Amino acid sequence: RARKKSFVDIIEELKAQAIDPIDDDAATGPAAGVAVNRKSTRVLVVDDNENNLLVMANMLRPNGFEVEMLRSGEECLEFLSARIGTDDVPDVVLLDHMMGGISGVDCCAEIRQYRGMAEHELPILLVTASESDSTMQNGFLAGATDFLQK
Repeated sequence: RARKKSFVDIIEELKAQAIDPIDDDAATGPAAGVAVNRKSTRVLVVDDNENNLLVMANMLRPNGFEVEMLRSGEECLEFLSARIGTDDVPDVVLLDHMMGGISGVDCCAEIRQYRGMAEHELPILLVTASESDSTMQNGFLAGATDFLQK
């Protein structure tokens, strides 16, 4: 059974990735493919709970990350579809697993269908409180890069 990572684990991986240039072919984990300049690492956080958005933003911003916050899967899809093929695509997406409207899993699957948004190009981490193996399996089948434990 795979272990879901804590938010602190993810921040540390992103910071390490951002500070140390790496060989893209050797990169693994959620930070694979993230820009090497931490000052320019853009994180899109999508959650329908305002408190969760603020907590994640308040943990990321002091570590030098630019944070964009959205409140639904629909907003996320609109945001990303408007940026495909531009330099405004975020470096990583933190996507709440359970939201009203489009769920995080369904949103992830739709993102993976966008031309130019292949799995290796945009790391997507599903944020969940669930301990269920089926939650993780469904997320990976939808194209999630990894999971983040709430």
